[in-house]
Amino acid sequence: EEYDDPYSGDYFDEFGDYDSGYYVPDEDDPYYREITDCTRTDLEYGISWIVDSITPDDDEDYCTYYATYPLLKGGDGAYESINEEITGKALQYKEAYTDYSGGCSTYGYVTYMDESKISVVFQHDLYEENGTLPRVTAVTFDLESGQEIKPEQMTAVDEELVMRFRAQNETQNGGVEFVENSSDEDLLALLRDPQTGIFFYSPVGLEAGFNYESGEYSSGWVTVTLKDQA
Repeated sequence: EEYDDPYSGDYFDEFGDYDSGYYVPDEDDPYYREITDCTRTDLEYGISWIVDSITPDDDEDYCTYYATYPLLKGGDGAYESINEEITGKALQYKEAYTDYSGGCSTYGYVTYMDESKISVVFQHDLYEENGTLPRVTAVTFDLESGQEIKPEQMTAVDEELVMRFRAQNETQNGGVEFVENSSDEDLLALLRDPQTGIFFYSPVGLEAGFNYESGEYSSGWVTVTLKDQA
């Protein structure tokens, strides 16, 4: 998916080319095409959806807040700590939403779920005066331990990953100017930084990437699919 804000052109959201119809991820796909829900109803736990919103009383005040996100249900409270962490990440911009002229919105997705793990991804839109800044955060949990699965537990975050990232980016996203003009060291730092790195599972494989901010090459996020890391 490529996002180009119509008001400024300053922010980009790189995620490959895909058909505008409803996307259903499949393990045989060459790469993951779009962040979308992939929920199941055949497991011992289920998903419920929460909405949190703030609308000003003043009709001329367009600074609003909206978030929708998934929580796990079932298990007689076994998922309480997981749900607390999901909620925290979903509402991370709530207290500061008025810092943005148009407010913020967050949409949560269950990109992968099975008996042992779940990946939840959040697409945030921060509505600034000169355009919309897109951000993505993701979290994956081990359902047996209740602990978050860190990126380094999913794959080696090293120089080899940077090489694979560059190659797959060309195939999947058609090249991203920021990536092409950044050093290997800079890309590795973005992948390793918990504040910028993006790692989550989908039916296609492991998605790996980062958020970036650059006055010269735009700001946004980019990920690639590692099919052998499913």
